[in-house]
Amino acid sequence: MPDNTSNSGCETADFAGFPQGGIALVQRGTCGFAQKVLNAQAAGAAAVIVMNEGQPGRTGLVGMIGDATGLAVPAVFATFDAGADLASTPGATVRVEVDFASEMRPTWNVLAETRKGNDDNIVMAGAHLDSVQDGAGINDNGSGSAALLETAIQLNRINVKNTVRFAWWGAEESGLLGSEHYVAGLTEAERDDLALYLNFDMVASPNYMFGIYDGDNSSETAPEGFIPPGSRSRTSSSASTPAGTWSSTTPSSPAGPTTARSSPWASRPAGCSPGRRA
Repeated sequence: MPDNTSNSGCETADFAGFPQGGIALVQRGTCGFAQKVLNAQAAGAAAVIVMNEGQPGRTGLVGMIGDATGLAVPAVFATFDAGADLASTPGATVRVEVDFASEMRPTWNVLAETRKGNDDNIVMAGAHLDSVQDGAGINDNGSGSAALLETAIQLNRINVKNTVRFAWWGAEESGLLGSEHYVAGLTEAERDDLALYLNFDMVASPNYMFGIYDGDNSSETAPEGFIPPGSRSRTSSSASTPAGTWSSTTPSSPAGPTTARSSPWASRPAGCSPGRRA
């Protein structure tokens, strides 16, 4: 069994010599759940068990999410202890049985934007509307949705310079389905009009802080590969706001990053409504 953090199942070579029709046991870590499971299926696995990693906070059961297009075999998640027990029991007989329902269900994105402002330099903020099955939803993500709504209400009192667009995403917990659908439907010109995207997710914490989002990792505090490609740092010289350094990212989507322009919220804490003319 690999040490934590595990790359078990991330490469097709991990399944060299795998017996056809066997049940694969892989460990969480490094790559996505779907990649591990699909690699196991390609090697001939009849079912896949994904065990947790074992570090503090990563021992119990979690829901596996992500695009698993092409998956045709059962895949289940196991606690670290259960997986370790299977791994240490040579010749163990395992049966995997999954009862599930497959159906199409509708979901919605809700979008609104200011009536005034420059449509060529849009500031966008979003929050997902759904929650995980194991949670009450009040924090993840009732808090983000409510904070975004209150921001929109307060912004109505401000004569903004640039258009501000709000989005409440559907089916985020199922794999960013709502936001990816939205971005995939934008033309290249419409993506170029987006200057900045701020995401509100689980913001109801008494342990908050004020800060400036370092989107290009100029402080070198984020791990390698964490910052989306295309993020950059810019200095604003807008007459309506003090000059300051800001960083931009774009809506999460395989469509790629958009072109960044100066933001009306330069040098303000990310996720906070502006207190001056935008």
